[in-house]
Amino acid sequence: MKLLYVEDDFITADQAKDIIQFYKKNVHRTFEYHNTYPLDIADHYHNEYPLNTIVDKISRICKGFVSDIELDNTDIQIVRRVINSSMEYHTDHLNDILAGVLYLNDNYSGGSTGFESFQVEPKLGRLIVFSNSYYRHCVNEVRGDDRYTLATWFFKGKN
Repeated sequence: MKLLYVEDDFITADQAKDIIQFYKKNVHRTFEYHNTYPLDIADHYHNEYPLNTIVDKISRICKGFVSDIELDNTDIQIVRRVINSSMEYHTDHLNDILAGVLYLNDNYSGGSTGFESFQVEPKLGRLIVFSNSYYRHCVNEVRGDDRYTLATWFFKGKN
């Protein structure tokens, strides 16, 4: 499957601020992974507004493209990518069908999500959904300040 979807103003600035605050209150639960500090929220987002409504909304959009996919409930993250960090081009696991990346801030430079022939620039509230096992993608170097995103992954559901 080959899909790339971009939606601006998916969330408000206040909602993004609330999610970043949730991250900062729970920073003790993060771990270091290649100069990023993800916070796994799979076990917690159900009870946290606005996380619960935003993740559900992303799920509905993704299921609108592929009806028999499931949200990977073990891998929902708020990701802080620190200054000077990046991620090389890669594809995700073959079982992954779609990834959703929601930009929570844009007060930095760089940090775009790169595909082999184009870039998706960070913009607060911008959601991108793409076929992550099909498209090679990367994160370009973050400069100036930390980059925050909400990341979700979807896999083929059981029929």
